[in-house]
Amino acid sequence: MYLQYENQLDHDLDLLTQTIRLWAHWLDKYRDHCPRPVAEIQETLTDLLKRYHKNHFPHRADIIWAEAVLKNSQEGESPIEKWTTFFDVVRHRRSARSWLPQPVPPSILTHCLELGLQAPSSGNMQAVRYKVVDQPDDIASVLKKTGHPFQNPPPVLIIVGVDSRLYTKNGQKRMGQDVMAVGQTLLLAATAYRLGSCYLSNAGFDRPSTKTNFGIPNHILLMSGIGLGFVASWPREVPKITLESALL
Repeated sequence: MYLQYENQLDHDLDLLTQTIRLWAHWLDKYRDHCPRPVAEIQETLTDLLKRYHKNHFPHRADIIWAEAVLKNSQEGESPIEKWTTFFDVVRHRRSARSWLPQPVPPSILTHCLELGLQAPSSGNMQAVRYKVVDQPDDIASVLKKTGHPFQNPPPVLIIVGVDSRLYTKNGQKRMGQDVMAVGQTLLLAATAYRLGSCYLSNAGFDRPSTKTNFGIPNHILLMSGIGLGFVASWPREVPKITLESALL
């Protein structure tokens, strides 16, 4: 069931944790097209977690996450129609990995882009720039170059960059902070519209060929991308660390 190292699991904390993480990852990310039946994965993950607790291993974040993945796969996620407040939107933001081909209404896309620009920026420079890509072939080409292939790619890809001319040499380290602030705000706006989204951070966006294809000036540094679109079902929850774990 666990390949050739089954007999080692009860004696090797790291090996058992890695194995649990692998099976939970299959269940969480590839439930609809995973290499084994979902019921088999659930049964295996349940057995692995029992082994973990039977040996009184410490309750690590990976295990809490795996337990939540298993529980969500058995019970299902709460319907998104119940979201009524900003706090609901924050708590239910997820990273989507598969989208429907349904186009995003231009008015919704425009509003999300506008809300993204409400994010704070270093020195209030407001240096972030967007390139909206909505042609399937162009989206597939960019995602392939950046190492972000999806089985069902998003109908919209927002490439997020900055005007590098606005930063001093010492201030260049703040570029990523500005992009992340805009990105998170945009993700929350998309979630409020029940759009699935995924933040894609990779230096591979800033390629000469990409800039040439889209007519982007060289002084624009492309730093990340955001996939956007409707999803068939809302991504399952990935538990976050507790507040107690984050407080110093």
